[in-house]
Amino acid sequence: MQEITTCKKKCYFKKIRDAFRWVRLMAHKPIIEIDAGAQPVLVVGSGRSGTTWVANVLSSITKSRQIFEPFIWHKSGHFLYACGGESDLESRDMNYQFYLRPQCSDCIPKEQIAKILFRRHRNSWCDQMCRHGFYRRRLVKSIRANLFMGYVAWNWPSLKILWILRNPVDVVESMVAMRKAGYGFDWSVESIKSRPELLGDWLAPFLPEMEAAKSLARRLAHRWCIEQFVPLKQGVKDRPNVLPVRYEKLRADRRQWARVMEFLGCADYDAGLLERESLKPSRVSRPGALRRKDRAHLDAGEIEYIKQTVRLYGLESLICDSSMDDYALALKNR
Repeated sequence: MQEITTCKKKCYFKKIRDAFRWVRLMAHKPIIEIDAGAQPVLVVGSGRSGTTWVANVLSSITKSRQIFEPFIWHKSGHFLYACGGESDLESRDMNYQFYLRPQCSDCIPKEQIAKILFRRHRNSWCDQMCRHGFYRRRLVKSIRANLFMGYVAWNWPSLKILWILRNPVDVVESMVAMRKAGYGFDWSVESIKSRPELLGDWLAPFLPEMEAAKSLARRLAHRWCIEQFVPLKQGVKDRPNVLPVRYEKLRADRRQWARVMEFLGCADYDAGLLERESLKPSRVSRPGALRRKDRAHLDAGEIEYIKQTVRLYGLESLICDSSMDDYALALKNR
């Protein structure tokens, strides 16, 4: 009888201890993913293209855990947050984009990409946009995945990819403004010349123009073009699991979201919640970002250079199809 009483006491105290552990866990922002078999959604695009805004809206509507910018490159040659390197922040290369050929079968970072996309991991950087709670879906948002978007699309065909596109004049304007505010947006031709595969596969014909681009705005124009040119030439746009989406259309017409939600297999979404969430500014918007009068950071010569650079890379085929038919007008009216 005494043994039974002792056993009951142990069980009782164990329950109390577990309850305190749960309270302590809840106090430290627990993010608990329940494996329901749903494939992640990958939201990609160039910096200042609206990827954070789109990811915030979608994560709220679909109740998804948002993983924020996990593909930051470590200067020693790996993805920082795939290797638990949160304490080694000084070695981050925030402007580096890793390049992979779509049919590459033997590459070291493949396992790191798979870990970020599919496995459970936590760190304060990637979880900064995610509230505590239980999640059955995962949304990965990145402005550093364009150059291996094709690899992801080919190797994980059931994973849905939203490719966010925005007028490059607005993108470069915003990057220049953010640079003046202390952020590190930049691009150097050396980042291309140091990677013979990327240069040899796609970019060698543009090398003289890249080397001649001296001002920040002109360098960033090439950055934007390269980040769209490479996946376009790899055939990413025609993959069934990739949907190119214009940021301007999502902003102007809420009905464009219906197309996105249908692509994601979420046709029964809450339209009222979508309306409320889409009116909220991005959490990384700079002050005054939505006011056009605050955006005049480029002179007429730089704007014309961006237009010419877009034509140089032949990106009209990307932005003048049926889903992006107003892009040429947007450039003309700048």
